[in-house]
Amino acid sequence: MPTPLDAIRTDTTIDPHKIGNLLFDPGYRETRIRIASILSSDQVFDKSLRPHLNHRQLLHLSLRIFKRLLELRDAHGWSDLEFALACRLQDESLPTSLHDAAFVPVIASHGTQEQQAYWLPRCKRYEVVGCYAQTELAHGSNVQELETAARFDVTSGEFVISSPRLESTKWWIGGLGVMANHTIVQAVLYLPLPGNPLEYKSYGPHLFIVPVRSLKTHEPLPGITIGDIGPKVYGGVGMVDNGYVQFREVRIPRENMLMRHAQVMLTGEYVRPAHDKLSYGSMIALRSGIPVNLGWSLARAVTIALRYCIHRRQFAVTPDGPEQPVITYSGVKHRLYPLLALSYAYIITGRELWSMYQEMLEEVQRGNMESLAEMHSLSVALKVKSSTDCAKGLEEARKCMGGHGYSHMSGVGPLFANATASQTYEDTLASQPLTPPSHYPNVKRKGDNHVISQQTTRSLLKHISALRSSSSSPTSLNSISRSSSGSSASSRSSTSSLSSSSSASTEHHLPLSSSYLINTLLAPAQFYTQRSSVKTSSDWYSSTHQLSALEHRAAYLILELSASLSSTSTPQNWSSHTHTTHQIASAHADIFVATTFCKSVARVGSSNLLPDDCVYALRLLCDIFCLSTLVAGLPELFESGFVNPTQARLLRRALDEAVLIRMDVGSAVALTDAFAFTGFEMAGSVLGRGDGRVYEGMWRTVREGESGKESEFLEECLEITGHYRGRRRNAKL
Repeated sequence: MPTPLDAIRTDTTIDPHKIGNLLFDPGYRETRIRIASILSSDQVFDKSLRPHLNHRQLLHLSLRIFKRLLELRDAHGWSDLEFALACRLQDESLPTSLHDAAFVPVIASHGTQEQQAYWLPRCKRYEVVGCYAQTELAHGSNVQELETAARFDVTSGEFVISSPRLESTKWWIGGLGVMANHTIVQAVLYLPLPGNPLEYKSYGPHLFIVPVRSLKTHEPLPGITIGDIGPKVYGGVGMVDNGYVQFREVRIPRENMLMRHAQVMLTGEYVRPAHDKLSYGSMIALRSGIPVNLGWSLARAVTIALRYCIHRRQFAVTPDGPEQPVITYSGVKHRLYPLLALSYAYIITGRELWSMYQEMLEEVQRGNMESLAEMHSLSVALKVKSSTDCAKGLEEARKCMGGHGYSHMSGVGPLFANATASQTYEDTLASQPLTPPSHYPNVKRKGDNHVISQQTTRSLLKHISALRSSSSSPTSLNSISRSSSGSSASSRSSTSSLSSSSSASTEHHLPLSSSYLINTLLAPAQFYTQRSSVKTSSDWYSSTHQLSALEHRAAYLILELSASLSSTSTPQNWSSHTHTTHQIASAHADIFVATTFCKSVARVGSSNLLPDDCVYALRLLCDIFCLSTLVAGLPELFESGFVNPTQARLLRRALDEAVLIRMDVGSAVALTDAFAFTGFEMAGSVLGRGDGRVYEGMWRTVREGESGKESEFLEECLEITGHYRGRRRNAKL
């Protein structure tokens, strides 16, 4: 008998496979199916056992999993990409994940050719397994205040690595707890003063490769105190051995300092890097992968929640009528459909960001550093916004499933536990962090989203400052006409005319993602009288209106902060605006995500790559993302005067129409089917079964799983109840 999910799939004409062409590289889906099939037949990869294991058991399992993956790699002749895919299909990072994601890339980007030739082949064989040790017990990712020291001994030609205090202990280091035998250490470089070898000068944090465990016995090496820091909150990232390490006068060869950019000569002379911006290029790689990875996590949660809400029935419309599928209720649609749109937005934008990163690498290799700072700023903004949105969205998807959503059988819990950490950690791999401008002295490089947002905001303010310094006189700028009551199209075209008009009189080039900042050159009397020209709810479906409002919102927030900062020069002023800088980074990211989503849909629509029904569904999904983002931004749009109460009501009405009328359940199912999750990937979720047989699956899971084995608890239960009954009898006597 067909399930409700089967019936819905039969009624829709949208081809999920064709929509998936927008989400995947050619051949990826076929490769994923092939590898998932191999993994699903091996007991060591069984995901149903994991919820019942403690921290130490999970670490043991993760090591067995990785060992088996290596065996399968060799047996099937997997390429590096296929092996990486097999690792990702585990749904959990493994003790070697940071070896591949941080240790190896840092050597490749910061090591000399000789260092790469020596270390990388050993890394590929997993003879050397490494991690990245930056964070300290009392310093987080504030690179400028790290205490771990690397003093150069000119006599021996060695560096001496030391942890001066307990607070200097490297902490949270993924892969270090039980697995890594080497680590890249961020340590402050100290070199002896010329003519006075007893006095040292600090040259800031640099990168050093430090052996920590014996290659023969895997025991800690002399001077090394090392271990695992234990379970994380919510049980997240349970298969990663986050560790700690203290160094007591550990000596390493001079060649173990990564010297592609900065060098220390045998004489103790320091050779500065040719470009200071090269030092933070590596961190962009890890950060650039965050939006797409989180988008896929949210995609799976939405797929699970949608399937369950189609199957789950609650309450009847009429007293004698049948219970209705939960998905038919407007409240559920308003919660799930925007999350579906959000997952698409971050997958598509994340793919674009990664492509931009690859292009930046090619430019850097040719000696062109122009795009490095922009990629740094943009990747920070997208990391902040995607991690905030997706962690919140994962929890919302779980709540949409009611009580059963709280069960581990929903499959959403581990996704949330792993994703929520991304709001806190910061993959900072800067060997020499940039010094903030003197007028923003309290900018810090920490991982919390509210703190690192300052980096994006600082970059945007620098653009504004450069624009104002190199632009024409206020008179000529004020003469540029800008309609305050014309159509949204003319509103955006006037921004373009401002850009082109002022380009002749300004030498500062704005990156494409920040091109809207040209709006900040308008005199306040002009900027604050700009108004949206929306007159009907249908107008809000225009990408021109949507992007115009998003750009105005971001520009308004930046101008407000700029005015506030310019009113005082006290150092405390910048740090008092952390909440605002988070808003600005988020608003900046919203523009890039919305623009990328709109362009992607427009491109497939104009090129006839997809049938009309697929294009319509994607266009609607893009509208839902933009409209829901604008509704969330209404406070700023109201404050700036860009929209009035009538336009705000029209905006909400447009979102209601998109979610409740235009988007049907069949289209939503097709859009989730386009994610093409394999049975192996969905094995951790009973509620998200593709066949819709949820309750049969839940019953079988509890009867066959650990929770059905009550015999081990009988003795304790009887002792408790017997003692209680005994007390009651004694009381009656």
